[in-house]
Amino acid sequence: MALSLIAFDTDHIKRYVFGTDKLKEIRGASSLLDYLNRIVMDQFAEQYRAHKVYANGGSGLFYLATEHANDFGQQVQQAYYDVTGGGASITFVLLPLPEGITEKNIDKEDITDHLEELQWRLQEKKLHPPASLTLASHPFLRLCDACGIEYASPAVKGKKVVHDPGEEDECYCVSCQLKRSRDSDVKGFIEDIEAGKRVSYHEYLWDQIIPQLRKMNYDIPPLTERPNDFNVFRNFKGAKDYLGLIYADGNNMGRAFADCKKLDQREALAHTIDEALYTAVCTAITRHLKIKDHLKLKEQQTGDLKNPVFPFDILLLGGDDICMVVPASVALDVALTLIETFREETKQKQTLSVGVVLAPIKYPFGLLQETASTALKFAKKVGSDARVKAEKAGNAVDDTRINFFIVTGGSSSDFKSVHDTVYHEQNDTTTQDFYATLRPYAPQDLRTLLSAIRDKDGASLGRTKLHQVREAVLQMNLTTSVSDALAVLRNWREKQRNHVVHNVYEFAGRYQMPRSDPDDPVSGFPRVTFPWFFDGRIKKKVKKQKKDFDIYRTPLLDFTELYDFVSREEGEYQ
Repeated sequence: MALSLIAFDTDHIKRYVFGTDKLKEIRGASSLLDYLNRIVMDQFAEQYRAHKVYANGGSGLFYLATEHANDFGQQVQQAYYDVTGGGASITFVLLPLPEGITEKNIDKEDITDHLEELQWRLQEKKLHPPASLTLASHPFLRLCDACGIEYASPAVKGKKVVHDPGEEDECYCVSCQLKRSRDSDVKGFIEDIEAGKRVSYHEYLWDQIIPQLRKMNYDIPPLTERPNDFNVFRNFKGAKDYLGLIYADGNNMGRAFADCKKLDQREALAHTIDEALYTAVCTAITRHLKIKDHLKLKEQQTGDLKNPVFPFDILLLGGDDICMVVPASVALDVALTLIETFREETKQKQTLSVGVVLAPIKYPFGLLQETASTALKFAKKVGSDARVKAEKAGNAVDDTRINFFIVTGGSSSDFKSVHDTVYHEQNDTTTQDFYATLRPYAPQDLRTLLSAIRDKDGASLGRTKLHQVREAVLQMNLTTSVSDALAVLRNWREKQRNHVVHNVYEFAGRYQMPRSDPDDPVSGFPRVTFPWFFDGRIKKKVKKQKKDFDIYRTPLLDFTELYDFVSREEGEYQ
């Protein structure tokens, strides 16, 4: 029997999932894709006797009899169209295998070349999709009130149109109706799972999450619900009308899979990564997102909360991606636990990078997601550069990085743009380079920063003085920046002053240590010109000439920006 490989990849996942700002539609879209990817794809695989290598994160890899391969792919494509109302689509490609490869030996054969060719074909097909027809427009046709792109449609047969209070007159396209309907169905599935029923044939994510949380002794009171919308996050202690969006993605996963020369190795790697993601999420929830720790007292709640609410929501989970929303007060703690647990579960072989955005609850979610994406991209770039540099030197390195961004009134949604224009300044005259932030952080460095903020000696530093430190840092020079920062430093009490200075020296020592020389004991000592520490020299090209620039950095701007958002043990939620 001739065999073929078949690879699937969902088109424009993020555009479909994050196409609107409503939490119901985001969750419904994510759940529909997960259902199609993990459940429906499996069902068709059984029908065509296809062997699954993996199917999660919007992609899939199978092998089966060549005569059935095309039918299998077309059935999956049709299911995506039917279940999402044309809102989502999936691309597939086939690759016949040589006659000598059979079901008995395929797992042990080195088929690296075939897998590479399959991926190239898939990418080529995704880059050249079939031409689509543009529907005729008409001024009297009503657009969908949710996405604003597709035309509104009558209710889908057999599906109830779900409206929020105050939105009863809104009309939705088929795709958005199905998203909302799916979110309503998942609410019922969660109730069944909490009651001890298994609904794995309908819902994968919560059918895995809730039982695993219970094994970790996470208390789920009866009738606990997901947040109905983002406004519910006002009811969590310490929120300050802010929420945290966490966006995590695997580092260098393409190379990890490329190193798997056999199908059974790819299958094992995909399973390990998927299991590690779920364990990481459940561990972070258990440690930092207990319902009793976050939900305000009944008399302090806003809105009409009749039942307990999870102080988080998972918007995307699969492949090597995690997207979840949590209270701002614990967002960085959750991110740290995610990356550390994931690395432990993969036996230190795989890593994540994370972008965390703290934003007002009313902030448009589309901009919030875009900001998180750019923060994550910046973190991955810095981690990748560190990995390449370490590999050239023959050293091991953890390329995990955590980046964070706090949204204010006029913030740009592009983190790199903000970093290059606000947090960095290069003075060509004095040949000095100033970085007002240490972002993105390695995990151990971020833990040091959070510990400094939470330390009792760092309590009651005063918002006014911290704001003055921030203004001094942003001057980015060694004159007024230093004099203004020292003036603030003198106004603190001795313990507070020592605490702030120690924090700068702590990071200065960490950055200086790689350049220390065993034959020169003095070389390991940090060089601090408060609020800056010296971080070596680098050659840069200025007007066609190369010059040595002195690099100066400080953790104090990051300290100041996070100070009001990081929960503390004493009175942390008051």
